[in-house]
Amino acid sequence: MYAPNYGSEVVVQRLEYLLARLRRCEIQVPARKSGPWDLDATQELFRSIRDGIPIGSVMLWRTVQEVDCEDVGAEGSPDSRRVKEYLIDGADRLLAIYSALYHSNVHYYDLTEKAFRFVPEGLGTEDLAVGNMPLSVLTDCYDLIHFERQLPDRRLVNRAHALDNRFRKALVPVFSVVTDDLGMAARTCAAVGNDELAARLAAETCAPEAAEKG
Repeated sequence: MYAPNYGSEVVVQRLEYLLARLRRCEIQVPARKSGPWDLDATQELFRSIRDGIPIGSVMLWRTVQEVDCEDVGAEGSPDSRRVKEYLIDGADRLLAIYSALYHSNVHYYDLTEKAFRFVPEGLGTEDLAVGNMPLSVLTDCYDLIHFERQLPDRRLVNRAHALDNRFRKALVPVFSVVTDDLGMAARTCAAVGNDELAARLAAETCAPEAAEKG
């Protein structure tokens, strides 16, 4: 069957680049009922990044259609962009990493034990002992340099640098679908298991028909 106004492509992009696009509101996340990922699952993602294990692909939907979205990015204005890009698959994984780096004061990396850990309740990353690396320093090379200068020996510096290097080189396959047809978008969301958004889009597709019948 012919699919009207529908195209797709796949590229491989750096995880760091995708996170930066989220922060600039160039990629938007459709509103969801699900809450944030479990903290242990988030740390498993970082262990995978450290060990060079792929963390899976994501899918974007490129369209001029308007969809209610979560407030994720801290920079830029999503309303200024006519063509939108919505994250329709892989949002839980990408947002878990994004939140741990930009919004959370919970995660750090124990350079001595080479283990991801949680900041004790009631404390912040600024209270951590020397040798414990807040994950937020991975987002800014100057913060990383400042952190490394406080480390007592070269072995810990090398471990901090190695984690940063793994993070900067992490790659993610990005599938993009391009369509303004809500029905096709709904079918795509259903195919990747995003049933919540699929139902919303399907309902919008049927709304004009219902109005005509009324």
